[in-house]
Amino acid sequence: MSKYLILLAFILISTKGDYVPDSQRAELVFYNKTIVKDMHFRYGKYNRTISAMNASYVLLRDFTDAKMMFTIHGDQFFHNEFRFTGQKLAINACQLWKLNMFHLVEQFENVGLVMDLCNLKKGPYHITNFIFDSDVYPKYMPKGLWRVSIKVNHENVGEILFVRWYFELK
Repeated sequence: MSKYLILLAFILISTKGDYVPDSQRAELVFYNKTIVKDMHFRYGKYNRTISAMNASYVLLRDFTDAKMMFTIHGDQFFHNEFRFTGQKLAINACQLWKLNMFHLVEQFENVGLVMDLCNLKKGPYHITNFIFDSDVYPKYMPKGLWRVSIKVNHENVGEILFVRWYFELK
């Protein structure tokens, strides 16, 4: 019996995080037109195997008070519909940036976007060929189809942006 438990533990340890993410699409669901104007959002194939995000927008106000929040939650596809899995992350944007979660700072710098979410100034922003780095995905997500909802809110202003991202972990 203990041999089977050891074998099962070995299989689980050696397969954790061993998946290939296939990013399928992302869609801009909503943006606050009193805060953001001229918003253009496109997510599509960069080449045959990789998808990339392109966006351009003009931010109409400064956000320097560290009151912007990101709410991220994951829904997995079960029985012909996406169902909430209980995986939810709500974090202050400034903390997210300072902690460099998911290596976002480097990922944005790689596409030429130098910004600071703790001191976000109004003006034009352009994101060109932003490719999500699969090495920084959470390593303990079950395989299958996923929909990740990303909401950006501000304590005083309300909802700023809402994006849904669909991908498959194989």
